[in-house]
Amino acid sequence: MSRNLQLDFKLVALIFILVFPIAFIISGCEPGGCPIINNQRNENVRIYVITVKEDDISGQVRDYGIVPANTTKELAGITFVKPEWVYRIQAEDPSGEVVFSHDYNYYDLEEISWRITIPP
Repeated sequence: MSRNLQLDFKLVALIFILVFPIAFIISGCEPGGCPIINNQRNENVRIYVITVKEDDISGQVRDYGIVPANTTKELAGITFVKPEWVYRIQAEDPSGEVVFSHDYNYYDLEEISWRITIPP
C-alpha cells in the first residue's frame, strides 16, 4: 500500500473515532431545560423537584436550593427522558411549609418558557 493511501486511511479512521461518538451523544439528548423561578414572596423559598410519574424512580426528591425573597433565579436543569414524565415543582418557606406545588411535564414547561412564579 502506498504511503499516501495509508495516511488517508488513518485520517479517515481518526475522524470517524472522534466524530461518531460526538454525533451519537448529540442525537441521543433527552429534552429538558432550566426552570426560572420568580419568587414574589417576602421570604426565601427552598425549591424541590419531585419525580411524580416516571418508570421506576417515582417519588425521588431533588433539592434545587434557595431562591431569595423577591428575586428571580435560574435553577439547574431538569431532564425528561420521556416528555410525558411529570415532575412536581414545590416551594417551601423557611419553616418547611409548602407554599407552592404544581406538576409539570416537558410540554407544560415549554408552554410557559420554563418560567414559574411563586406568588406572595
